[in-house]
Amino acid sequence: MFISSTFIYIILVMFRSLVLLIFVLIATTKMHNKMAWKVLRSKIVFFDSNPIGRVTSRFSKDQAMLDTVLCSIGIVVTQGCLRSIIVAITVSLTNPALLVVALCGVCYMFKIMKIGTGPMGGT
Repeated sequence: MFISSTFIYIILVMFRSLVLLIFVLIATTKMHNKMAWKVLRSKIVFFDSNPIGRVTSRFSKDQAMLDTVLCSIGIVVTQGCLRSIIVAITVSLTNPALLVVALCGVCYMFKIMKIGTGPMGGT
């Protein structure tokens, strides 16, 4: 039982890495293309007030942010989600009565999330 769950976890981690790589590549490509399109289509006044070095520096800083920060945050989030799923599966196979408690916890979590993203809360 433990060996099979560990094997499934390893496969899911490899799948997560592949999916995350694809998502990051798509996101950075779309951001690069959109930024390039906006800069190339901007008015001449933009280039008169902003030197080309500042535009290039900002462009590369935004791309570096996506390449580093987004990837590391995605790894942490998906690692946590997959770990929670594996723990829930293992616990439910060991003691199925705990599924009721887990279901109540998930419902409470969604209620808190709904309150936090309501009209007065969240961003």
